[in-house]
Amino acid sequence: MRAFRLCALLFTTFACGCGSTEPETPSTRASQSVTVAPSKPQPPEWKVRGDSLANKEDYQGAIAIYDAALKESPDNVEILIARAEARQYSDDIDGAWTDWHAVLKRSPQNGRAWLGVGDCLMILGKHAEAIAALDEAIENGSRDYRTYHTRGVARNTAGQLREALADFDEAIRLNPERTSIRVERGYVFARLGEHEKAIADFTAHIDADPTDSRALSFRAVSYQAIGDEKREIADIEEAIRRTPNEPYYCSYLGILYADKRDFAAAAKWLNTAIELDLKARQSVVPPIEPKTLSEDDLEFGRTQAAQLLRDRPVLAGHLQDGDILWNWIVRQFAGESAGCRCRWNPEPPGNSDGQASAPENGVGAIQVAQFDGAEDARGQRLTFDRVLSTVVFECFNHASYATYDAIWNQVSKGEIDPITYARLGLDTENQSAVRTRRFFCSTYLEWANVEQFAEIDARNWCFNEWLPADSIHRSNKHRQDSRWEHWLMGGIESFAYGVFEREGPTAALKVLDAELAKPGRSAAIRAQVNYFRAKTFAQTGDEKAELAALNESIRLNPKLAGAYYHRSAVWRSTGDTGNELADLAKCLELDPNEVGAYHRRAEILVLDDDPAIRNGKAAVENATKACELTKWEDVPSILMLAAAHAEAGNRDEAVKWQKKAAEMTPEANRGPVEAVIPIYEAGKTLRDAPQPPRPDEQATGDGRPAK
Repeated sequence: MRAFRLCALLFTTFACGCGSTEPETPSTRASQSVTVAPSKPQPPEWKVRGDSLANKEDYQGAIAIYDAALKESPDNVEILIARAEARQYSDDIDGAWTDWHAVLKRSPQNGRAWLGVGDCLMILGKHAEAIAALDEAIENGSRDYRTYHTRGVARNTAGQLREALADFDEAIRLNPERTSIRVERGYVFARLGEHEKAIADFTAHIDADPTDSRALSFRAVSYQAIGDEKREIADIEEAIRRTPNEPYYCSYLGILYADKRDFAAAAKWLNTAIELDLKARQSVVPPIEPKTLSEDDLEFGRTQAAQLLRDRPVLAGHLQDGDILWNWIVRQFAGESAGCRCRWNPEPPGNSDGQASAPENGVGAIQVAQFDGAEDARGQRLTFDRVLSTVVFECFNHASYATYDAIWNQVSKGEIDPITYARLGLDTENQSAVRTRRFFCSTYLEWANVEQFAEIDARNWCFNEWLPADSIHRSNKHRQDSRWEHWLMGGIESFAYGVFEREGPTAALKVLDAELAKPGRSAAIRAQVNYFRAKTFAQTGDEKAELAALNESIRLNPKLAGAYYHRSAVWRSTGDTGNELADLAKCLELDPNEVGAYHRRAEILVLDDDPAIRNGKAAVENATKACELTKWEDVPSILMLAAAHAEAGNRDEAVKWQKKAAEMTPEANRGPVEAVIPIYEAGKTLRDAPQPPRPDEQATGDGRPAK
């Protein structure tokens, strides 16, 4: 990072200009050429002192000096640039953003400021906007290697691979000594399938910096692609020697040995990987006690593993009952690493990365992509090593669950407060992402495009791997801070819920009231706390207090969609249809994907006693949206769509969807659904049914239709 910072400071010095203001004459130029070299102008005191502190990484000290200088010269662009850099390196991205735009306000064509804006946008994960800002930087004269390098990173992340190569080529031409750029160019070559070129770039950097384990692992992947297994293994073994505490390299080697059917070596290295991962997590919360497996645990693990092999034939082709790796997988299901039993979940995953996991009744759930060896998964065949990678990654996840459980136990016992809970949860999440992001990339990166990967994890942890090394820590820190309010809200709610479960609603309300009384809480936090209070009042049946809390929540944060949705349920209970419809409309304006709001609005438009409110056409639109959002798999939404068509006079459509709902309903519950079909066939509506089935009776606790 030091070289990067010094380069930036030098660039600032020359870009802003420090030349003499005295006019030069032919005589003085001649005399200078034959006598002595001209003396260099000395930078002002603020620059000497501030830059000195910045070079020592005392950014706060440097910022204080720049602040003082700006009081004397508030429009000095050079001081603003220096402070922007110091703020950026001290993780104050918001402050840096403000300073860079202050520079552009005074000097719209300042290339250095455009570069700074591009840096900030990269840190925030806004890569398309970053590319546009970096285009402006180059257009306005910022044509050093770093600008091209940063734009290359942004283009690579955005999937503009050939354009990224051109930028990396130019960055390397401008600064051939900075071989780390070759690593990123090599990665682009690898993504394009040009592995020989990738290996050449990785090797050039490794020769210059033999300590870079990351480059070794990249080269190993390219060696694998060209079939050079011997060199692939050698690179990963060397990476382990250089970085012995990194679980990714151990898991890579374990899976590699598993693919070679050397299951003893595979089990050894996979165990090492998970042990390292658990060891890292233990710095966040008190150490997790290792699970001693009973015979019952092992039998549970064998049952789950056998089901895994039945459901995933690509694994069954490599493993047999009793193999060393088979036994290792059995122990993972039994809970040896995760600290709790892990159930096999055969359901097809719905998220874009091909796997999902969640604790259920104290038991984890491992789920691996629902493909077999003959099928393609996002352009890549799901081979044995890919499936096994997913299993191992899930074991990493379950180690996290054990950590979260340890934190929750502290909450439920009243040992920690909401602030501590939220901070521990955030630290655990960040550490989990840091420890597994490389492993995650190795497993899924080739399956997904940029957009799919962004959906997997909005923080783009994996893509941080390809950001300039000196900006990774700033990106993570800023994103952690920007998520803090979200985590604090969750911490307060979870803590209050724990108190509610332990001591009842009165005690929980005291906790929430105490949070409202604390100074410095933002309006967003206070709005959310009032929302939690409303939920608690709902449990006590105090509808008046519930409504007051919701009104205050909306006053503090008019964009809190959930509060409008919750309040609409209060209006419903009081029979105030006008206000209920208004709140449902506002909820959908703020959150167009709120299924329950569409469902309830359709219900009102079908069943309300007032003919002026009923509207079959609008009901069809709302019910259709609810069905689309639930992927046409939700029976209550389809029932409502049938009722809406009946109200709109679309007899055939009403019968069609009612029959569809009947087919999807378990046979034991099908009678009431089928009883409505003749009513629709007669051209009547749901209001004409003697005992109309009410879809909302199958709703969940928050009033939204069950899925």
